[in-house]
Amino acid sequence: MGFWFFWVMWLLVICIYFFSDKKSSVRVEWIIVAFAILILANVTIPFFGFGVNLAMIVIAWIGYKTLIKVGGAALAIGFFISLLLSALFGWLQFVYYYEPVWMLFTIQTSTVALFSLILILIGRTVVIRIAVLSVSFFQGEIGFTFFLIMTGREVELTIGSFQYLDMLALTFLVVLGWSLIEWFAAWLKQKVYSSFGVLPAGQRKLNA
Repeated sequence: MGFWFFWVMWLLVICIYFFSDKKSSVRVEWIIVAFAILILANVTIPFFGFGVNLAMIVIAWIGYKTLIKVGGAALAIGFFISLLLSALFGWLQFVYYYEPVWMLFTIQTSTVALFSLILILIGRTVVIRIAVLSVSFFQGEIGFTFFLIMTGREVELTIGSFQYLDMLALTFLVVLGWSLIEWFAAWLKQKVYSSFGVLPAGQRKLNA
């Protein structure tokens, strides 16, 4: 457990270090945050009978901070999607906890596939998609854990366990990969239009 999470985090560190602006102070901040997440992933603190992985708290904090920074309609849309995904994640945990025999795929496969699909279809930008993803996993786990406590079930759970961090990392890869494909398609379209001396539809309307 944790293979995909650590692999993705180290990949992010490498990309930030080699491909971001070396003169930017944000670059250093993101590298420090990435290393902090890597270190804190191995630290779990007890909280009301269950464990909380500190890395998950940092990831969720980044997601909340990003959504608030975006503001406006994007903020409302982002929080709506996060609530939707949180409810979906809680429901998936409930089903796999009580009736796993009814599910054709593992919880990892179902979660990654459904989260990726919803984020790609509803999320407008890669920033919103990643921020909502970071928040939704945290909220969904808290909701399911709270449900277990309220129903009197004594189970050992860890919010942000390596199993869920792996799912988070895999979903991140799918969403980021699709966003890169969208960016490349838009760039290629721009190049094709430019080669024929034709402006894209958006620019034609602005220049009309």
